[in-house]
Amino acid sequence: MKILKIFVYILLFNKILFSSIIKGNIDHNNKAVCGVNIIIQNTTIGTISDEDGFYIIRGLKSGKYKIIFNIIGYDVEEKVVYMKNNESKTINVSLQSKTIEFSPISIYGSKYYTDIEKREISTTFISEKIVDKIPNVSGPDLFKTIQTLPSVNSLNEFSSQLYVRGGTPDQNLVLINGAPIYQPYHMFGMATAMNLDAIENVVFLAGGFSAEYGDRISSVVDVITKSGTEEFESGISITPLISKFTIAGSINDKLRYRLSTRRSNADLLVKTIGNEFPYYFTDFQGKLSWLINKKNLLTFNFFGSLDYFTDIDKIKEYYITKSDTTGYSLKDDKDLNW
Repeated sequence: MKILKIFVYILLFNKILFSSIIKGNIDHNNKAVCGVNIIIQNTTIGTISDEDGFYIIRGLKSGKYKIIFNIIGYDVEEKVVYMKNNESKTINVSLQSKTIEFSPISIYGSKYYTDIEKREISTTFISEKIVDKIPNVSGPDLFKTIQTLPSVNSLNEFSSQLYVRGGTPDQNLVLINGAPIYQPYHMFGMATAMNLDAIENVVFLAGGFSAEYGDRISSVVDVITKSGTEEFESGISITPLISKFTIAGSINDKLRYRLSTRRSNADLLVKTIGNEFPYYFTDFQGKLSWLINKKNLLTFNFFGSLDYFTDIDKIKEYYITKSDTTGYSLKDDKDLNW
């Protein structure tokens, strides 16, 4: 046992007595470089420079060594050194910055939308799903959903008109597939003239929009409608206030269509109890897509919004009085009985 201890002591003493040291500082433009990998080629010996750029390698025997200094962003430096037993050498290195060049990178993608997701300042993306979740007397309504967003107000609980950042409804720009809609309301602003079944997604800009939208100063409502489907599908919905009907499908591999229409039922409902309601509205939205080839798609968009007064002369005579100063107003002694 004593012989073994003596042998270990001799080995340690021999290593300390005859080992060599390489040390130094690494900098770039007189500034210390931290984290440089210093490797002795063809060995497992190496180290890393500290935050002051200092490094030290111990335990080298006599001989010729090739030292490699490597770190991302700088050129690789190599130094050849000859060491003797129990020798200490200082090797300082100044690294040169390196520009990393890549071949051109092309990124391709398409827009996608979540239910309601903020992407830019004053920009909100709205999908059909979130509109369908907002309760409303006459059913899901796009503008009623927008009224729940910050910076948007309504005239009253019944109105669907948008008052954005203190502006008026005529200061908003409403687009359907890029085409402006100048009267996007029914019933004097009580309902939106767009069928939710035809809407795929909506971009609402409450401010800071680019010049491509013209001179509107309040907001932009950019509506994208759904395209036709490969398989035929249809849907119908009837409520006391509104009836809706939608069909979609394809004529062949390249031609697809979608048509959605609505009609209000208030006049029919009132008629069942023996009264008359001389008004109803209807609207329709259609889309016909023709895939010409893999790079070209031709789309025809259709939109119509109609408000019918079945007996306008009778309405004017019975309910409305004309004034030279104020125009038309409701007669004081008449009750609409709505």
